[in-house]
Amino acid sequence: MGKRFFKMVIFLQILCIGLMGCSQLAKNQEERRVAVEVTTVKKSSIAEEITLGSKLLPINNVMIFPKTPGLEVTELAVNVGDTVKKGDFLFELDKTPVRQQIEIARRSYEQAQKNYRSVKQQVETSQQSMFPDIPVGMLKGYQNSAMMSSAMLENSLLTAEAQLEQARTVYATTLEGLQEMEYYAPIEGTVTQNNLQKNQMLLNAQPALVISDTRQLKIDLYVSQNLYHSFYTGKEVLLQIGDNEATGRVAIVNEVADLRSNLHYIQIIVDNLAEQLLAGSFCKISLQRQKKDSVSVIPKKAVFFEENEPKVYVITDQQAVKKEVQLGIDAGDLVEVISGVEEGDEIIVKGQHYIDENTLLIIVRGDEDEDS
Repeated sequence: MGKRFFKMVIFLQILCIGLMGCSQLAKNQEERRVAVEVTTVKKSSIAEEITLGSKLLPINNVMIFPKTPGLEVTELAVNVGDTVKKGDFLFELDKTPVRQQIEIARRSYEQAQKNYRSVKQQVETSQQSMFPDIPVGMLKGYQNSAMMSSAMLENSLLTAEAQLEQARTVYATTLEGLQEMEYYAPIEGTVTQNNLQKNQMLLNAQPALVISDTRQLKIDLYVSQNLYHSFYTGKEVLLQIGDNEATGRVAIVNEVADLRSNLHYIQIIVDNLAEQLLAGSFCKISLQRQKKDSVSVIPKKAVFFEENEPKVYVITDQQAVKKEVQLGIDAGDLVEVISGVEEGDEIIVKGQHYIDENTLLIIVRGDEDEDS
């Protein structure tokens, strides 16, 4: 009886251990299942887009430097933010030194006029008295002396005439200098910089004023040879400026690359007649390089690399099968697949980094398939 009871107890213990082992095995098999998200390979259009960054700048930006630095600003008619038209008065410098120069030049000019008139009168008088009523024997010697005297007077007249012209030029130049003390707007635009203060001396270290015409803005780009072929004169490009969108037009495409940087200069013009765009704003330029229609497209996140070769997992009979693929156009979130998968194949887009071809899977449909 005791032995039979003892054998029964041992049998029950062995049975319990076996049952526990089976349960643990089933549990381990269940734990080895990995949840993955899948989507279906579809035919679609795809385009490669490149985004470049730059700033919006005024197409016409004029810096006004004083021609005569070191003078005091006597009048100032504008400030930063003021809108001016071409020809509007801007500021005036002290005219006192120029007026003094004008007075000196005027006196010199008047003196040169008097001197010229005096010499000219002497010449005319000499010519009238060149042949007086004297004996014939003495006439030849007198004529020679008179001609020498007349030649000297002619030379004096030429000298006086040259001095008169020089004085006149100096006087006219100083009068123009008086006008140069007044400065007027060379273009229509907005005053964007002002380094002037009334009754303060003006230096030449920086521009006195900067006037910018913001009715048109420009974008300066320097691109490589690969991107150069994506631009041509007149092409429209899409711009993203903060939350706003605008359209620009390619105005300049320099076919000769810069010798130092080996980059090509591109200029894009943006109309801003409504002045809704601010100069100095950062903008993004979206550029479409190539496009294909009706090609196999998959999410880029489905692709992983082994030894620099792109691969994906395709679901076959509830198992993951690794396949090498050839990729084409990269459109950011999506990528073209040239070979390796076909339309309708189910591929893993999430969880592929935690599995191999022997892993048991729990398959979850991706958002793309649910939306469709």
